[in-house]
Amino acid sequence: MSRHSKWKMQEVRSDRPYAVRAEHPMVTEEQIRRRAYEIWLARGRKPGDPVRDWLQAERELKAALVSH
Repeated sequence: MSRHSKWKMQEVRSDRPYAVRAEHPMVTEEQIRRRAYEIWLARGRKPGDPVRDWLQAERELKAALVSH
């Protein structure tokens, strides 16, 4: 008997159907990319931190979803 056979896989169950995703839309990578680009343009196309722009864009878009 292998050491892994001692462990039993537990089935993960949820009371929520997968349709919940439709009720809570996700921010897409494309939306984040576009918003990060807008942030860069607003900065006057000056060098900056693309990761910071990406994270800012992601935060803004997710906050907009929550506020609706």
